[in-house]
Amino acid sequence: MIVPLLCAIVLVLMAASDDKDMFRGLECTRPGTCVVWRGSDRHGKWRERTFDTASIERAQYRRTVGKSPRDQLLLIDHDDSSEVLFEGPAVAQWRGAIERYFAERDETTLLARVDPDPMDIVPLSAMVLVSLLTALVFTWHAFQARARFRIQILYAQGVVRLERMFFSRSMSVRDVPIEEIASVTIERGSWNARYGHNERVLLVTKDGLDVPLCARFLRSSSAHATAAAELRDALGRPSPTV
Repeated sequence: MIVPLLCAIVLVLMAASDDKDMFRGLECTRPGTCVVWRGSDRHGKWRERTFDTASIERAQYRRTVGKSPRDQLLLIDHDDSSEVLFEGPAVAQWRGAIERYFAERDETTLLARVDPDPMDIVPLSAMVLVSLLTALVFTWHAFQARARFRIQILYAQGVVRLERMFFSRSMSVRDVPIEEIASVTIERGSWNARYGHNERVLLVTKDGLDVPLCARFLRSSSAHATAAAELRDALGRPSPTV
């Protein structure tokens, strides 16, 4: 339960900060400097980095390889050192203008702005949703595992009361009339190589209806046989024939 919940929290935090370092714009003057803005409108902070326009030799397009290839636009200086300026669908929009600006060198100014692609958050949002659902499923199973069952034979009312509890709180109550109970048996479920069969105790009615004392099969132990035997004695029902 803890692992998927932690994963969900981490992914939510990633989603909240996913665009903090997103490329937002490039403004260059020649002669002069280039300013690169990165940041998020949502977080209200932009960072900028300034460098000499003349230090950039060219802009170059690159497509990454792998399961999720992406278009990238790189800035390459005179020492052949490169930096990814930005990536994603916006490369197609600004690739031509930025490449021409650094290749032809006759334009004095360049201004490029890139807005966040709303579809970039979809895969991350899907992972967050899956992690949250997984955490809920694990939480539900943990809840089921912690549930306890109280069995009362109420002779005055003529019923066997099956009460499902979580800690000290009653979650559900079912009354089975004593006169309708024909026998008490043990039902076997799946088999485990380490613990053997999983089991649960059944009240079998005269109409052939099986009423389990608990919904889940539990690890086989002497507790099932003891509970079944004590119920038979209390209800005056015979032991099953082998």
